[in-house]
Amino acid sequence: MQKTGETLGRRVARYFSEGVGAAGARVPASPAVVDLWARIRPAFWGVFAVMLLLSLIGRSAELIDDPAGATEVALFSILSSLLIALGVAGLFVSLRALIWILMRRSFGRSQEAEVRGWPRREFDDAIKTAEKEASMPGARKQRQYRRYIAWLYKERERTHGVPIPERMREDVLSLAGPKSR
Repeated sequence: MQKTGETLGRRVARYFSEGVGAAGARVPASPAVVDLWARIRPAFWGVFAVMLLLSLIGRSAELIDDPAGATEVALFSILSSLLIALGVAGLFVSLRALIWILMRRSFGRSQEAEVRGWPRREFDDAIKTAEKEASMPGARKQRQYRRYIAWLYKERERTHGVPIPERMREDVLSLAGPKSR
């Protein structure tokens, strides 16, 4: 049994950041698209805070009417708002996962078709921009861009016959998956 340094969390993250191309190869999404989730995540905390606040306001009449049971009512309101917020967040995450599973193949194929229509100059510009972004700090961001850059090199070779640089060969091979090795 071969051991890999890849954790389950990284495998799941990779699954949700890659589509499936026409030939079954991995098609990484642009890191800008993947980062959309990182921008949406703080909204969950906002939803939780608003639900907690509304729940506490709704229960404030009970707190005023029965000061002796204020602790139980406050605890109940906090737990109920927590469950509601987690339920909403769980529903959102589940819907996102379901939509991605259903659209994974169409996304990969459409991204491949779009990129194959690019002239060589556009490939070079996209690679240069992605390499500049990859040089920014942040290990997660650098991994995403590295996969995206490798895929762009592979597609540029396939479309225009420009050889892949030796420094990117291993990354391009890892894109094809373990079946191709």
